Amino acid sequence: MSCYSLKDTINRFFSGCTVTQEECDRTAAEITGQAVEPVRLQGAFSYTVVAGKLLVQFRVPESLLDTKTLGLARKIYGDVVPACFNKGVVGPSPSLTVYVMDKIPGITYIEVPLATLQCIPWQEKTVSDYARFFANSWVNRLAKPPNSSEHSLADLQDKLDVLSRQLPSRFTGVISKICEELPTIFVPTYPLVLTHADLCEMNIIVDPKAGGITGVVDWAEAKVLPFGMSLWGLQSMLGIMNSKGWNYYKNSDRLESLFWDTFNEIAGMISNDEKHAMKTAERAGLVLRYGYTWEDGIFERPVTEQDSSIRYLDAFLHRLDD
Repeated sequence: MSCYSLKDTINRFFSGCTVTQEECDRTAAEITGQAVEPVRLQGAFSYTVVAGKLLVQFRVPESLLDTKTLGLARKIYGDVVPACFNKGVVGPSPSLTVYVMDKIPGITYIEVPLATLQCIPWQEKTVSDYARFFANSWVNRLAKPPNSSEHSLADLQDKLDVLSRQLPSRFTGVISKICEELPTIFVPTYPLVLTHADLCEMNIIVDPKAGGITGVVDWAEAKVLPFGMSLWGLQSMLGIMNSKGWNYYKNSDRLESLFWDTFNEIAGMISNDEKHAMKTAERAGLVLRYGYTWEDGIFERPVTEQDSSIRYLDAFLHRLDD
């Protein structure tokens, strides 16, 4: 596994841009009136600097933020979603769009030291907050999603069908079962929610000492989907990947029970049909999340045995099918 390099990541981003890093830094300093420096972890489709209590982010045209969607996310999920403002563009076409947003206190989940990740009080606080995040979406379901964000049953079945044919044969049976059950999450009574489509460890901000989620960032891929399509993120809080593969914590069952106890306390009565649909949505979201990977950041393709995502599929699908 190659080591992350901040310099290489930034250079790779600007190699395809019409502006330079220096021009972006200068623009950010002019907007905020403060000195700026790059954040430690950069995304593939953006360049972000910190300026005091603000972040300034420059995004490529293919990965813009919808400030209206972010406003809706703040109404649903609260202050864990940072306030964000569009400040125009910089550079000739294809320009970078400039956003200014509040800097959420804490560090990304992926930066948390192993000893902290295995600290039980820290785990329980973080998992409980994660449950509240999902419960907020269940309670604040959307009556009618915007057409631009809606993914249909046919869309998801088509994507799963591709994976059924192209992933290793050990996944064929479970994917076929998910496809058969997928209509249950598109019935009128099952909630559609604003879904963060990439709840990975880089997009969850946590308190490094006390635990708990302080922010959820990068809503560029937010979609209106049946509830549970991003529940796969819970699995990543129940263990850790090392050179030998995925390892669940010894107390993973307890943490998972805590998640659902907290969720149910907020969400209220949930029918057996809804619980079954949640499970289907969770497995469908998991397969789509780890069954596809980005090739050079340009297009998606099904993963192969050589891709690291295959190890997550093996571990997570096995647990969810138990």
